[in-house]
Amino acid sequence: AVDEAIENASIIEMSYLEKGFIELSSSITLAPMLGFLGTVAGMITAFDAIAAARAVDATIVATGIRIALITTEAGLIVAIPVQFFNNVFMTMVDGIVLDMQRASDKFTEVLTEELGLAR
Repeated sequence: AVDEAIENASIIEMSYLEKGFIELSSSITLAPMLGFLGTVAGMITAFDAIAAARAVDATIVATGIRIALITTEAGLIVAIPVQFFNNVFMTMVDGIVLDMQRASDKFTEVLTEELGLAR
């Protein structure tokens, strides 16, 4: 019964510790996708400029390519640090969970010894 109570309490505590990770994961996934969407939009702009000019000139496509690169960069600027902090937070949570497991095992062991019960 004690093992079950400890397990239930640890599940509740773990869900509390992992609160907010869905938002971080979503940001990590969506930021580069939005950057890629901007890349596609920039390339469409570049090709529209080529079509309108009926010639290829670097100045004609420069604006579209600039948009493409800026949006890609923005997506990565968001995703990279969020991924870093997500990894840091997950490592911290994993450490806390390990500490909880060790403490609950030790507690159960001491309780079993004190009560003279066999596990």
